Amino acid sequence: MHKKYCTAVFLCFIAVLIASSKVFSEEEGKAWVCGFAQAQGGYRNWSGTYDNLSGVEVRVLETGDPAPVAITGPDGTFSFQYSVKKELTLLFKAGRWYQPSQSETITVQPTSLGNSRPAFNPEEQTRAGYKSSEYPNFITYQAIARHKFHFIAWARTWDIYGWTRGPSSFQKGHFQMIVTAAEEERTLYHTKQGVDSATIKLFDESEGSELEEGTIKDLHFCYYGAGLCCSHTNPFCQPEKETTVDGGVLIANIPPTESGRIRISVKHHYLKFNSCVIRPNPSWWEEHAKGETMFINISPPALRVQPTGL
Repeated sequence: MHKKYCTAVFLCFIAVLIASSKVFSEEEGKAWVCGFAQAQGGYRNWSGTYDNLSGVEVRVLETGDPAPVAITGPDGTFSFQYSVKKELTLLFKAGRWYQPSQSETITVQPTSLGNSRPAFNPEEQTRAGYKSSEYPNFITYQAIARHKFHFIAWARTWDIYGWTRGPSSFQKGHFQMIVTAAEEERTLYHTKQGVDSATIKLFDESEGSELEEGTIKDLHFCYYGAGLCCSHTNPFCQPEKETTVDGGVLIANIPPTESGRIRISVKHHYLKFNSCVIRPNPSWWEEHAKGETMFINISPPALRVQPTGL
């Protein structure tokens, strides 16, 4: 009887410890945010292929803290903990060779990772990080080399192979953005990462009204082509207002909205996509990247095809 009583007390003690640990974890209210940075055609690589990008400073814009919350490692990955149910927008700064870039805005979700730092291989073609059930707070940064920005401006000036907008035609006080409508579980390492025949829609969240080309001065949607030598992206505007297999769209001169929030959605004739939110806030850039072109880059997996059945 004494042995049974001791066993019962011991089991109760273990249960209390487990419950206390769980309560402590929930009260702490933190979850892992992770992702990776990648450079296309940087100063070390002019061919247009992708390299992992180390030394990128990752800042949280909502806090106003000028110090980075993380710096990417040799494999280009980063991770940090952030408050659950809080909105989070990142600013990536990769030195003078690359354009600083703002991410989409997410609401941080709980994860099953506990206190274990996320571990993933950014070069795996079907990265676990793109499975939202395992890594719900996953953000990527595709760094755009400054010489590519200059090339776009040059193409705009000489009207080469269609019309596009480069830095010379970006309007002060407006945001420039590149988005990719991506296949499910595609990564930046896939030659075919995008979905064709899709259109990108922008909506002011306060009014639900659509931001359309032709109704807002200087707003322009440039749907990228595909098949350019040495890269899957053809950075010139196509006459058709829908994506190619590249999935990329450059949206020039997005004005700040009254709500400060714009929802991006993808329209396709038979596929369903996730949507995402951006916060075009000029004061963030004035504080963290003064004098830079205000640029938002929505890389996979933000706008991706939803799994079948959803």
